[in-house]
Amino acid sequence: FHLEGPFISLEKKGAHPERYLRTFQSGGIEDLMEAYGSLDNVAMVTLAPELPRSQSVVRELCQRGITVSLGHSVANLSQAEDAVHHGASFITHLFNAMLP
Repeated sequence: FHLEGPFISLEKKGAHPERYLRTFQSGGIEDLMEAYGSLDNVAMVTLAPELPRSQSVVRELCQRGITVSLGHSVANLSQAEDAVHHGASFITHLFNAMLP
């Protein structure tokens, strides 16, 4: 599976209903597990790297062999590069309503 949301930017939510968007409140991976229940059969997760605590989630997902894709985001270059340094390797919706 490719999980796209709910850990995305409000400003770039696209078709995602605003009421379902989430942030990493509890410290990261715990929030992800609460939202998804299980990561069994998950191949990729799209998230917004500017969300607080996202870098620990990127690192944990990559350690579990799950590809992290950046998307639905208003991240600046530094935030995106930081995510890449923690293991993110894809971009969802490249150049589709994204900041240059």
